[in-house]
Amino acid sequence: MRTLNALAAAATITICAYYFFAWLVLGWRRQSGAVVPLYMPPRQLSPAMLRYIWKESFDDRTFWAGVLSLVAKGLATLHSGDGAALIRATASAIKNDKIAT
Repeated sequence: MRTLNALAAAATITICAYYFFAWLVLGWRRQSGAVVPLYMPPRQLSPAMLRYIWKESFDDRTFWAGVLSLVAKGLATLHSGDGAALIRATASAIKNDKIAT
């Protein structure tokens, strides 16, 4: 039993020493910042379509992703009041017939 405890203590000290020396050699110089994924979503797919593909269902977030996509492109305006949201097509969207009114 005594040799088993000594073996466990020696293994623990050895592992701690290994990680300490590995940190000295590799770890202390690294200045890692935030990890930011760099990717571009497909241009042909709208945010609402990507959410629909991801969740495989249409929900309120999918709807609002589509609405906010139209607002970001300048094809619609979004107004809120009295607890309701009002979405209106912009003049340029109506003129170019990009949104059916």
